[in-house]
Amino acid sequence: MNRTTRAALVFAGLVLTTGGADAASFCADARHADERTICRTRGMLRADANMNRYYNKLLSELGPYRRWRLRTHQREWLADRRACGSDPTCIRLAYRERVHALRSIADRRGVDLDE
Repeated sequence: MNRTTRAALVFAGLVLTTGGADAASFCADARHADERTICRTRGMLRADANMNRYYNKLLSELGPYRRWRLRTHQREWLADRRACGSDPTCIRLAYRERVHALRSIADRRGVDLDE
């Protein structure tokens, strides 16, 4: 998917609130462009907090093998997000796609991420 398509998808379907959010745990040591962009953008901090909440909830509900797979996919996702550099549109889309993937896994496993 090219960046123009990504941007259209983000602006058409992704609305991140800009309400207060605690700084992501990596903000104190943010070394990479994607992390610095997230840390200075409140809406992205909220997206990161929500994604982490879903990830940890799902992780706690899975058996050992599926936890291993989820962790592996999370590391791959982090590498993809890092490849966005400081492009906020790319980062927002990465979060949107990851939350969608986590929700899909949760739905298949009967896990309610919103509890």
